[in-house]
Amino acid sequence: MSATAGLSAVVGALLLARWIVGPLDRLRAAASEVARGELRAQAPERGPTELAELGAAFNEMGRSLERLFDSRRELVAWASHDLRTPLASMQAMLEAEQDGLADPGEYTDALHRQVRLLSSIVDDLFELARIDAGAVTLDLEQASLAAIAGACLRGFEAEARTRGI
Repeated sequence: MSATAGLSAVVGALLLARWIVGPLDRLRAAASEVARGELRAQAPERGPTELAELGAAFNEMGRSLERLFDSRRELVAWASHDLRTPLASMQAMLEAEQDGLADPGEYTDALHRQVRLLSSIVDDLFELARIDAGAVTLDLEQASLAAIAGACLRGFEAEARTRGI
């Protein structure tokens, strides 16, 4: 009788261990996938309550990381666009002067404005990095849309004039 009870206890312990270790192994595998950059990896949300809750928290963490990386990709795309615009404008003004379509120095003021704009964008990117690091807080301010649009248009005056626009 005691041998049967002992055997039953061992079998029960092995089944219980398998019921616990299986989800833990799958959670470890999902963690390894995330460590390799596969943010869509999913942990099991079944098994003992604590392991199911841990799996659910792990999966939410993965979704949060994915949203964070998506936001960073968007930020880089926007920053790239915002840097290209003044650079294209400056290049157009310089080429107009080089090609004799504009008097030398005609765009000096506009070029200075574009350089200041580029510096401002770079400063903003630096501030974003500092905000991301928790080093500063945001101080929001209003800006005139008309002034911003006017500055953009002035940057393309030379090219527009050469194309008869």
